[in-house]
Amino acid sequence: MTELPAILIGGPPHSGKSVLAYSLSQSLRTENIPHYLLRAYPDGEGDWSNESSPALAQSLRKKGVGDDRWVTAICRDIDHRHLPLLVDAGGRPTPAQEAIFSRCTHSILLAPTPTALAEWRTIAARHHLIPIAEFYSLLRGENRLTRTAPVLHGTVSGLERGTLAATGESINALLARLKTLITPVTLNLRTEHLATAPAETAIDMERLCRTLTGGMRWLPQHLPALLDYLPSETPLAIYGRAPGWIIAALARQALPAEFFRFDPRMGWVTPPPLAFGTPPADAPLLTEIHPLPNARRLRFSIRADYLMQPTEPLSVPPIAGDGGIILDGKIPQWLMAALARRYAAAPWLAVFQPQLNGAVVISTTKNSPKLGTHITHGGDI
Repeated sequence: MTELPAILIGGPPHSGKSVLAYSLSQSLRTENIPHYLLRAYPDGEGDWSNESSPALAQSLRKKGVGDDRWVTAICRDIDHRHLPLLVDAGGRPTPAQEAIFSRCTHSILLAPTPTALAEWRTIAARHHLIPIAEFYSLLRGENRLTRTAPVLHGTVSGLERGTLAATGESINALLARLKTLITPVTLNLRTEHLATAPAETAIDMERLCRTLTGGMRWLPQHLPALLDYLPSETPLAIYGRAPGWIIAALARQALPAEFFRFDPRMGWVTPPPLAFGTPPADAPLLTEIHPLPNARRLRFSIRADYLMQPTEPLSVPPIAGDGGIILDGKIPQWLMAALARRYAAAPWLAVFQPQLNGAVVISTTKNSPKLGTHITHGGDI
């Protein structure tokens, strides 16, 4: 859907691009403005890197290499977008990686010096991006505007990891400009997406969260009520933002029926089949098994930083015994959903979530731990 904007957020390393992108996305979410924040470089970051403790985020962060396969996959995602995109670009793009820029439509640039800003202005112009804003990034100072037309100019300060960009002239003006750009092309988008759902029971998770919890964020204690509210053993189509442990819980609840997840980059997708067995040496999905007193923690990682939906079943290790299983890893939600379905027979199943500094029990056949239990990172089970 190329008429939807894809807005590049660019600038040199350590200029605060990821924090700005996260802050803008959070503000747009509070106003229910449809969009998706795409991290266009494998630097190991996501919402979790801003929402979890600094020590845990640092331990989980794993930089990738941004090779040709990554570039091809990101370009495909942008070309086939189903929502407007905020595209968080890497700070040192190679000529090959600049192919990602040519897929975008607009630019927001952020840099600490006039020289750095001029360099990025040249890059954006080379790919014919329509400029929205050019800001200087300061450690200390005010968020203020120096010019509003045709491009926003000014300063943004305090873009430190783990924080939200403070409101001020520049941030408020940028948000207003984004809303003006995005709103007209997304007025009926949610309705159109839900109308194409491949299951009769199609759930808008953001609206359901407000209905069941009165808020905008799913917490572990909400899980029992959510699973009671939705049917089991029934095809489910899940739309809108929700944490990985929620998606995994619903994917398991739907068994043996089909489960579908709306992906802003691919549309409606279903979890791929997984097979128990020993993965080959060159398997795209890697697994580490960590024994715990009453469970085993399976930590999954992707060899090439980006995993396409497989056409053949991926192999995952079989786990026997009466202990629980904790699923962990920086992997796509469709893969976490597939894992929850593959390991559905475990006495209890939990999914690790960095923002919670622990795991959430998403299914159980035992009295302990109970459904929705929050198992703290490193804590006893």
